[in-house]
Amino acid sequence: LGAMRDQFPALPQLKAEDLAELRTLQEIVDYMGNVDLNGHASPKAEASVSTGHTTLAQIDHDIPRSPAMLKYLPMPDEIEITLPTGSVCLITDDGTDLTLEVIEKLTARGWQVAVLKLPGINRSLPANVKQHTLADMSEASLQATLAQVGDVAVFIHINPPSQSGLFAQRDKDLVKLVFLIAKHLKKPLTEGAGFRAFFTVARLDGAFGMTWGDYGAIPGGLFGLAKTLNLEWANVFCRGVDLAIDMPDSQAADYLVGELHDPNRLFAEVGYTNEARYTLTAPEAAATI
Repeated sequence: LGAMRDQFPALPQLKAEDLAELRTLQEIVDYMGNVDLNGHASPKAEASVSTGHTTLAQIDHDIPRSPAMLKYLPMPDEIEITLPTGSVCLITDDGTDLTLEVIEKLTARGWQVAVLKLPGINRSLPANVKQHTLADMSEASLQATLAQVGDVAVFIHINPPSQSGLFAQRDKDLVKLVFLIAKHLKKPLTEGAGFRAFFTVARLDGAFGMTWGDYGAIPGGLFGLAKTLNLEWANVFCRGVDLAIDMPDSQAADYLVGELHDPNRLFAEVGYTNEARYTLTAPEAAATI
């Protein structure tokens, strides 16, 4: 609760004597739902509301919810992908060897690759790869830089590994930047001909943060973005990929390239641990939590 209050200062004040009686997360949720900003219990809503003419029954918002569960997936099949003539695959540089491995594997397949270099990541890249450097994380800088890239058929954001806490400002800035990239690439991706894709890559535990690991929580928002775009951009292959942070970069690159060539596009999020490939699902018989 202390961590939650740091992130959400507007949370109601809670009395220590009341908290001492709470044993489960559901009890805490129920308690907070009946407390106003000053810590006083809110009056219960009436079962019905009289309008003077008719009585409106209160709607029961008993929404079924289920905890997310890992679902094993077999390794993907592969179809040949050819980028539209004159278009490029734009990759953000995460500063690790993973970016270099992905560049090498895609160029070996004949793809034209360009790299979007983020502020603070300074290193040499292969001479045959076009590089576009962001001056800063502002939308104006991003828009000006993207205008130099040309026709982007595939965008891959490889998120740098988290290095400082659950809610690092750097992670927040990066996720915001990817949202802005989606905004400015919407037209070429949704209206362009041929194969079009938008991928986000996080380096958590390979299981969407459900097992172990010391990593930030904010990059998990990249999966939400990928799933949302998957619903809104019907003609674009959108997928969020979680590659375990302890996985060798060459192996992680193989998995990522394999996902790009997956003919089964029913899954908007896929994760790889060192043992298996997963997606998230919910039990069919959803229970109210």
